[in-house]
Amino acid sequence: MSGRLARFLSRRLYLRLLAAAFALMWGLLAIAPHDRADWALENFLALCAMVCVVATARVLPLSRISYTLIFLFMSLHSVGAHYTYALVPYDDWTRWMPGGSLNVALGLERNHFDRVVHFLYGLLLVYPIREVFVRVADVRGFWSYFLPVDVTMSTSMMFELFEWGPPSSSAVTWESPISVLKVTSGTRTRTWPLPVSAL
Repeated sequence: MSGRLARFLSRRLYLRLLAAAFALMWGLLAIAPHDRADWALENFLALCAMVCVVATARVLPLSRISYTLIFLFMSLHSVGAHYTYALVPYDDWTRWMPGGSLNVALGLERNHFDRVVHFLYGLLLVYPIREVFVRVADVRGFWSYFLPVDVTMSTSMMFELFEWGPPSSSAVTWESPISVLKVTSGTRTRTWPLPVSAL
């Protein structure tokens, strides 16, 4: 067996293992989520993105690093969708560590899982997006760094608007989505995730 074929097979096996691990985890997290409607909303766009990744795997194969970063983000997103981001019990999970509660150790008053995942959206997905720009559009130099950040911010903003949904009344005001988000995320406003994903 040639070295090239061995690399192809090992890459193919690696991608299958990632896909199987994600499918298993997603399936387990789909069982009895905290809020089924919220879970469906959170997973709709994520599953559309995963279908695109799988559908383009042969014509535009990404690096193992890119697929691993996508896997990590999608895993965190699946956990957030299962519990709803504001209710992920990460603080309970950290109580076994020396020092006890992570929130107490960091002086936090609310669940910050949503902020961490917003930050990781930009951190983990900018590399695969850059890889697509470099390979498909042959983008080099400044633009090969600027455009992935731009796409990351734009998609983050679009997802936030999608989460807000249509206003509940016929009068469109800025208070409508913000009051909805007070309930769903536990924060005063959600203007911070957009720049956080760009970091």
